[in-house]
Amino acid sequence: MCSFASEKGRKAAAARRWHLGGDSMRTSFATAGLRGDTGCNGGASSLTLRASAGWQHAFGDQLPVVGAALGGQHFNVTGLPIARDTLVSEIGLEAAVGSNMRINLGYSGALSPASQNHAARAGLLWQF
Repeated sequence: MCSFASEKGRKAAAARRWHLGGDSMRTSFATAGLRGDTGCNGGASSLTLRASAGWQHAFGDQLPVVGAALGGQHFNVTGLPIARDTLVSEIGLEAAVGSNMRINLGYSGALSPASQNHAARAGLLWQF
């Protein structure tokens, strides 16, 4: 579960006054899907492939909104909406090169009708 709370605030600048109202947001996530991995070994070297795919559902607040005022004019500040249903996926490859070094590559993504998020990663682990 994710939660967010903002406190009320005031800022006086020149002839204008800035006011930010306090608010809170609570969102929970549930994910159902499949995850698997496979690999092969060859002496001190090994190769592992991992993959997962799932459906993520968001419960609760999806649109962050906070009330604000500037110079007597009231308005709302709205953040990016959280998608209610999202396809989440991840794939990764890890290779052990010798007994003290590992190299890994990976991709993760989240796709919904309204938004998408992609990430790639690479890593090198050297143990000594």
